[in-house]
Amino acid sequence: MYAIQYEIGMADGTANGNFGPGTQQGIRDYGVFGLGASDGSRHLVRLYQAALIFNGYEVDSFLGQFDSSTQQQTLGFQNFVELAATGAANFSTWASLLVSTGDVNRPSNACDTATPLHPLKIPSVTSAGYVTVGRYINGIDKRLQHDEAARIWSNGLRWFPIYQEWNDAADQFSYPLGFEQGERIAMRMRQMGIRSGERVYLSVDFDATEDDIYAVVIPHFQGVRDALQKSSSVTYRLGVYGTRNVCSILAEEGLTESSFVSDMSTGYSGNLGFALPSNWAYDQIDGRLLSSGSSGIEIDKVIPSSRAEWLNESDVLRTPRRYENGAPAGFDEEFYWRIAGLCYLGDSSTASSLVTRRQRNDTVLNWLQRPEYWGGEGASITAGAWELVYTPAAYVGFSEGTPHFDALVAAFVTLQERGGSELYPTPVALRFGQTDHWAASTRGHLLRGVNSGGVINPGDLGGWALDLVTFWESYENARVKEPGGILDVKTWTAANLGGTSDTNFAVRDLKADMAAFLCAKRMNDQPDVSLDEIVRQMLVEIEDDPGWLAKRFIAERFGNRSTMVAAAKSVFTTPWLPDWAIDFFIKVRLPGAAATTLPPSAAVLATELDGLANGFADAVETAQAWPEG
Repeated sequence: MYAIQYEIGMADGTANGNFGPGTQQGIRDYGVFGLGASDGSRHLVRLYQAALIFNGYEVDSFLGQFDSSTQQQTLGFQNFVELAATGAANFSTWASLLVSTGDVNRPSNACDTATPLHPLKIPSVTSAGYVTVGRYINGIDKRLQHDEAARIWSNGLRWFPIYQEWNDAADQFSYPLGFEQGERIAMRMRQMGIRSGERVYLSVDFDATEDDIYAVVIPHFQGVRDALQKSSSVTYRLGVYGTRNVCSILAEEGLTESSFVSDMSTGYSGNLGFALPSNWAYDQIDGRLLSSGSSGIEIDKVIPSSRAEWLNESDVLRTPRRYENGAPAGFDEEFYWRIAGLCYLGDSSTASSLVTRRQRNDTVLNWLQRPEYWGGEGASITAGAWELVYTPAAYVGFSEGTPHFDALVAAFVTLQERGGSELYPTPVALRFGQTDHWAASTRGHLLRGVNSGGVINPGDLGGWALDLVTFWESYENARVKEPGGILDVKTWTAANLGGTSDTNFAVRDLKADMAAFLCAKRMNDQPDVSLDEIVRQMLVEIEDDPGWLAKRFIAERFGNRSTMVAAAKSVFTTPWLPDWAIDFFIKVRLPGAAATTLPPSAAVLATELDGLANGFADAVETAQAWPEG
């Protein structure tokens, strides 16, 4: 740099080795030349050739002649750094040869920002000519918002994902920390609906020395890579945001396939004297404040290369949202995100190819049905029956000590040990009603059959059929409290089944039963699809039509109202349960049977089963008008 400053005529007291305004103007005045140019009193052609050589572009001669070799190497460099391919020396080419940012005013159509692109912010980006935006997928304040991706695409833009938690000091990097961070990255990409195989950039946001890189950064990225690739169904590609040296070494080690270079950190040692990494996709060169109208936004100007990738609308699955007062208010973090996290855990719990997709899904559902629908110390007889008889663990039936048994046990144990932890929390939002009920009933259908038509089967036992049996007990208890024991069964059932009153078939139960049947049916129809994808499909349908759950339950389980009524009657007329089981589940008389307390008339007894079945049908049909929530 000093040599250039002397050649452009800068005085000794002024030359300082910086690429400042005086140096830039001198290059514009004296450093623009092309094929056939040669040094005279100023030796700028030779210094230009030296700059090419320092950047890895060897010329045939270093004699101050701008020959065809210099022209070809210039073209190669210009193409690599995404400058206009003129084959001649100009200011932008000099700038890219000399400083990491290059010419900060050269054209670009990409940027990144830590500010959500709200409706008032996005015009500033589009009016400045940017079409590709890097956006963070984590961090409460800076991450992509639930409606932001759709806004980006609808405004003709596209985006690419960046992930950074801390990552700004050497002591925040190690293999264990990297693996944990990789788990969080994999889950967040999955939770946001980003399709398998897409790329994410993880930040190394400090001036890592070469010693730092080999001691802690490389092990960290080995951990991240291992976590991103551990899932059996959804994996992601890893890129890095960092200095030129960090990016180049991680690429050479085979740990990253793409680089987002932090070249605007001009004082970082990792950007001094190092060429752009060969796999660079984005080059961050300058901070800008954009404004349009009354709102501004801080962005970093980024140069995209021909290797740059971004996410179009087809690359991201629509994911469900949470609602407040009937309006979408954010990602569905308390149910769908947690289901997706647990499914990642199930996917990564064993590397064995013997464990099928259905068995991995089953392991997640098995964990979710606990503790209410599972045995163990202090558990009820009913809970024990779920574990030992109706929905046993996936490994039951396999011979102990076989590879398949061992792999299933490993998956089972992983969910027991890590499910419910801070990283893999339990879903709490009642999107599918009572979650443990939904999970247990789904497994019941998968293990005992997904039925349709007017007669029940064993798969219905763990869902709506048994709930209807126990609901009858709620009705009978309410009837005997009425004057004369008179309570119309159809009216009372229609008003209370699937409602908020304290019955054995409240809204949380009806929603769980309907969701369980539909979920199990879709899992049977799509045996190679992960549970969280099935859940996603269902929840976005419900978001578009809150009555979808009931509508599809009626259509797919029964077909029509008359069949639904017939199926409800068959709960009490089909010998699907032995008498001892009936006695266990219901402590009152059955519909139509004589009563000892305030007995109904013979005429009323004759209509009880029909009234109960039609009241059930009324309640399910009413659920077609449920609001979102």
